[in-house]
Amino acid sequence: MEPLLYSGAVLGALLALFGAGMLARRVRGYKAEIDLGGFGKITTTHHGLALVFVGAAMVWQSTAALAQREELRATVDRLKRSEEMLVAFVTPSLLRDPGFRAYFTAASPELREAIVRRAMGMLNPELHAVTDRKQSGFDEQDFAAVRAIYEFLLADDPRNGSALYYKGEVHRLLKKPFVMREYFGLYLAQAPAPGGTIRGVKGLQYFDERTAWVHHLLANDYLCEALQTATG
Repeated sequence: MEPLLYSGAVLGALLALFGAGMLARRVRGYKAEIDLGGFGKITTTHHGLALVFVGAAMVWQSTAALAQREELRATVDRLKRSEEMLVAFVTPSLLRDPGFRAYFTAASPELREAIVRRAMGMLNPELHAVTDRKQSGFDEQDFAAVRAIYEFLLADDPRNGSALYYKGEVHRLLKKPFVMREYFGLYLAQAPAPGGTIRGVKGLQYFDERTAWVHHLLANDYLCEALQTATG
């Protein structure tokens, strides 16, 4: 688009210069008509003025279009910067807010993915903020921030692997094995086979190390249950 606008401005300038030259010839006393092969006779005053006006109009329109394009580009850049700032300020409490959820639903796919990536990246630090503070005796309120994140992610995509995994982890720490098994099972149902890969943001949710850890936790849980049953 820009090359076309620049070409229009150059062409307009050439037409205006040619028209100005025709007018100059008339002012200097040259004959009022010029015989151009293939075009016939051109009256220098009349056609000269026309070319000057047409050329000037083309230059003005092309320049105005380029200015508008630059203004639009600047507006888009400002919008992108504001969106980046918004993503950087996403917090668990903001993810709980109904107004923000409505904004997220109406946002562009690119902004939605950026917010999802941000939310997924907060899960591990928020979980460790709890487990670093205490090692046992957890209650529901301890995981309020983590819960806000995974509930937001699951509302957007019930198959979000990170949300499924951390919901399972939270309930493991809360000693709710049946809920833990449910969400770990949902995770495993979506996870690729070992060595398999998933492109895009899904690839950040399902990977071999996490899948192996889920298998380990489930195996350990079932083993403990079996031992308790045998000794009981």
